[in-house]
Amino acid sequence: MWENEETFWISDEFNEGLVAHLGSFEVTSAFVPLCGNSLDMIYLKNCGISVVGVEFNENAILNFFQENNLKFEKREATPLPYYKTISTSGNEEPEIRIYCGDLFKFRSIEKFDLIWDRGSMVAINPDDRARYATLLSSLLSNRGTILVEALKFGQNSGNSDNSDNSENFDEISVFKTVGPPGAPYNLVISHLENIYLNHQIKILSNIDWDHPLFGNVTKSYIQIQK
Repeated sequence: MWENEETFWISDEFNEGLVAHLGSFEVTSAFVPLCGNSLDMIYLKNCGISVVGVEFNENAILNFFQENNLKFEKREATPLPYYKTISTSGNEEPEIRIYCGDLFKFRSIEKFDLIWDRGSMVAINPDDRARYATLLSSLLSNRGTILVEALKFGQNSGNSDNSDNSENFDEISVFKTVGPPGAPYNLVISHLENIYLNHQIKILSNIDWDHPLFGNVTKSYIQIQK
């Protein structure tokens, strides 16, 4: 889909949930998994926050820096190389650093105040969600927050299985029944509770979204803390 430029998940605006909830947390550093060329990294930087992202598609990383007129350089590192901003003002300013490669190979001794999980866990293979959650939790500072945009998709009108129509989120399958199969997958609070064990988890807000490809979608912004 990257190769065909079918990146429907990339928005040309700052994410409304991030804008609404970021002020509730004390943040100086943020981690953005599967960041692509998301504008949200610009929003975080504008708020005085240093940003680290990971993205497997190198063209997306290059596009991010070029589209936002950011001077940058590439650094070779093990296990993943990265691209980073270069300050042009002569003053110290928040840095954006994006590692290129497999998210599960990313390692960092730095712990982050915020992990912004928008479009990341919903794209991860459901079988990998547990190790994904383990990775993100290991990157979170003790007082940090994982802010997740979770998605609950509606049903196909012709679907005879009504189990997912229940308001009981425990009964909602990971797999949606609308639009093309595969990612993005359903992600609701019960899914997160099953993999982020011993974490504090709560819904901050819900937004109904009429998606052109998937129809009715509920976006939930969920806070996860150790």
